[in-house]
Amino acid sequence: MNDEDQYSFAKKQAVRKLTRQSQSGNKLRKALIEKEISEEVVDQVINDFTAAGYINDEEYAIRLIHREMERFRGPRWIKQKLYAQGISSSLSDKLLTEHYPREIQTEKAKALLGKKKCDPRKQYGLLVRNGFNPDVVYDSNYQ
Repeated sequence: MNDEDQYSFAKKQAVRKLTRQSQSGNKLRKALIEKEISEEVVDQVINDFTAAGYINDEEYAIRLIHREMERFRGPRWIKQKLYAQGISSSLSDKLLTEHYPREIQTEKAKALLGKKKCDPRKQYGLLVRNGFNPDVVYDSNYQ
């Protein structure tokens, strides 16, 4: 397959993936490479789609942060999820600082405890397993 055919195939695959579910540029890149498309063509498609606004890692990460916040997840959980989606650590840190400040973390930790109604001895573990930092756990007066 020549580069032009590969580019056309890669664009079709990228559109197909993005119409099903928004994705980070890195995740889409991996999916296209798995289809045995050359890295040069994949880079070109990713760059074209990013320039056109079809791929925006920052917007994708913000949506993921807010979705996970509504599920009572802590910042450590969310950062791991962002990393798994191919979002850089520096972008994750920046967006978590902006969109999930400590006050909201404490509020979400308290809400999770109110929702779960577990034994007070198990509350610390519940919060830590859901990605809350120990200092936020203590701020939420879990006992």
